[in-house]
Amino acid sequence: MAKAAAQQRLASVAMQSQVMLSAVQNALRQLVAAPGQHTLILVSPGFILPGRESDLGLLINQALQSDVIISTLDTRGLFQVDSADPRNSVPPRYRRESAAADSEVLSTLADSTGGTAFHNNNDFAAGFDRVASPPEFYYVLGFSPQEHDLDGRFHKLAVSLNDGIKVTLQARKGYYARKP
Repeated sequence: MAKAAAQQRLASVAMQSQVMLSAVQNALRQLVAAPGQHTLILVSPGFILPGRESDLGLLINQALQSDVIISTLDTRGLFQVDSADPRNSVPPRYRRESAAADSEVLSTLADSTGGTAFHNNNDFAAGFDRVASPPEFYYVLGFSPQEHDLDGRFHKLAVSLNDGIKVTLQARKGYYARKP
């Protein structure tokens, strides 16, 4: 019975994950059709992608190729695992790991596309302001890749600041070198 219940739960999570991925893909397609800069704000309690990690990679690639920034707001707010709750038979360690896994996809989407991840905080008004507001200062860094690098593939970038500067750096993890 336990194995059947676990399989049923896994199938349910997989279906929910597919629905969430499809919804984000549809939103990306609609954003790309509109003029201007694009930011997608995903408001969610988090989700996992059992066996669908490659789909998450494809979604991130689609956002990067389309120049869409994805910012996320975790609606669980400040998440605390209550180890003293006698009604919950799941050990606290597993509950902590589950909570971390749920928010990992949200953080990955934001970090990989240059967005902001707002999590572990109950001030949702500040969260919406943070994920929806453009940066106070905006710098565009540019470079010209070598001719042989124009291969249509993803190339990693690393942007860093000099030590001692007290600012927040928000940058994409790379770019697609479009073929000429």
